[in-house]
Amino acid sequence: MSHPETIANKTYGGDNESGLSDDGIFFKPSLGVVYRPSTNIVLKLDSSMHIQKFNGATTMYPEVRFDASFAFSTQ
Repeated sequence: MSHPETIANKTYGGDNESGLSDDGIFFKPSLGVVYRPSTNIVLKLDSSMHIQKFNGATTMYPEVRFDASFAFSTQ
């Protein structure tokens, strides 16, 4: 992705990630898995790595997320 207009400072609308890049370019590969033990329950585990150039060096910020969802049924 390339967002050269994005700023880092959250106070002024930035996201403190993509706005840090020297050239506005960053990569964010993601990988995840979804497990559905029943029709109403979904469990999701995913990971991503935010990769960019900052002050001439490659910086990486890993993230891991877990989500549990439940769907109510009226039947």
